[in-house]
Amino acid sequence: RARKEYDRLFVERGARMAVPSPAAAPLPVPGETRWGGLVVRAEPVCHYAAPEVSREAFVDARCLEGLVVVRGPLPGDRFRPLGAPGARKLQDVWVDLKVPARDRPSRLLVVCDGRIVWVCGLTVAEEGRISPDTERIVRLSLNPDRERAEPETTGGHGEGGRT
Repeated sequence: RARKEYDRLFVERGARMAVPSPAAAPLPVPGETRWGGLVVRAEPVCHYAAPEVSREAFVDARCLEGLVVVRGPLPGDRFRPLGAPGARKLQDVWVDLKVPARDRPSRLLVVCDGRIVWVCGLTVAEEGRISPDTERIVRLSLNPDRERAEPETTGGHGEGGRT
């Protein structure tokens, strides 16, 4: 089977199997949740810092007032990316950012009351914008789930004596 992704052509053997996304998981603020081999954390911070975009975002805490969940994308998802003049289809944003189609189903979204707040590792929604009237800031971060990624060792702490 041949597959084209933007300016690359891939030749693969065998049928491509669709991997379903894990079910939505609640994200307490502050707190953390595990989803598909990753840990998503929400923690209040005192100051904004330039984020490492591939794994963190800073948002106005007001955009997380409600039921916050981590989930995969759904058909028809829409949101307003930071700085955009209006709402866009998530699919169109992925095309613009050249996210390969095979990677999209495994992308995480942080969603509050049905509204996308953060497309993990890519962009924040406009409603999360930190402005002069922002009173509280929340840092959202994405890291590998070391408990699932590393083999368990005696004491459950892994190498280096982590606790």
